[in-house]
Amino acid sequence: MSTKFMKSAAVLGTATLASLLLVACGSKTADKPADSGSSEAKEITLYVEDQYKAFAETAAKAYEKEAGVKVTIKTGDQMGGLDNLSLDNQSGKAADVMMAPYDRVGSLGTDGQLSEVKLSDGAKTDDTTKSLVTAADGKVYGAPAVIESLVMYYNKDLVKDAPKTFADLENLAKDSKYAFAGEDGKTTAFLADWTNFYYAYGLLAGNGGYVFGQNGKDAKDIGLANDGAITGINYAKSWYENGLRYARYGRSWKPNPNSIPRR
Repeated sequence: MSTKFMKSAAVLGTATLASLLLVACGSKTADKPADSGSSEAKEITLYVEDQYKAFAETAAKAYEKEAGVKVTIKTGDQMGGLDNLSLDNQSGKAADVMMAPYDRVGSLGTDGQLSEVKLSDGAKTDDTTKSLVTAADGKVYGAPAVIESLVMYYNKDLVKDAPKTFADLENLAKDSKYAFAGEDGKTTAFLADWTNFYYAYGLLAGNGGYVFGQNGKDAKDIGLANDGAITGINYAKSWYENGLRYARYGRSWKPNPNSIPRR
């Protein structure tokens, strides 16, 4: 972790989310497609990004003991694996189970690239998490594995109590001890990636903005230019005007000014 990151008082970050998906065709054993949901399957492959390898190994060990099925773990680029799924399914090179972001589940499922699954009563899912792996056709195509949320880290060596409001963060930004070395007017008191819609959406939604109306079901009702959304974007813009620095993977960098919404 870089020194500049450690000197930041507060950083807006992410706890990741991913789902385990049952691939439609999967890999081939001899001339038969493997069916990881069948008691006849003796070996299945699980494809994950390297960052999830330790998690996959733990899950695989428990599954092997319970089902008597050997699990081979393969690692690689997550998004690349999903993009190649159609061709890999046809050639039999696809893994039997993959880990993927929930927002790819619906399209892959309805395209026929994933098999429908039934979540057990012990799956520890609620209606919200189940909806993330349910496509528009009402079918479930995956099991939530890691639940995502925005979090704020703060440096206890610099801040006694965690900031509770944006006003608290604004006050931190006024403190000269968080000035960014070599760049007058820049502060590392609070770091956030607000040109990334994922992070900025909290500002929009908190002020009344939204993407689609009727709980995300009405694509004809777009709420990205209403008063609340504009208020949220202007608030983010005010931070750049007052010296906000970005943080990503522990490094500070300047945003592209062309990507910052204008009034």
